[in-house]
Amino acid sequence: MIPYAAFFSDAATNAATAQLVIDKENGMVLTNAFAGVAGYYGWKLGNSGWGYGLFSLELTFPGTAAEALTVELARPLDGTMVRMR
Repeated sequence: MIPYAAFFSDAATNAATAQLVIDKENGMVLTNAFAGVAGYYGWKLGNSGWGYGLFSLELTFPGTAAEALTVELARPLDGTMVRMR
């Protein structure tokens, strides 16, 4: 599960929608547009074609001045490692 909420950024307090982009290095890209600004997205990694490697996740709130929130996720063959900056 990937939680998302406009309150992560003061500039997004008047947001009407949210967008989450999942981008696999040298691979698939998935853009999720949400009607609400808070909730969860269930991202199935196992047996879904995503495989292993480095993933970039970006949360934005279209129509606001909020900066994109990003995180990198590395999924090695034997597990998952999340690095937050």
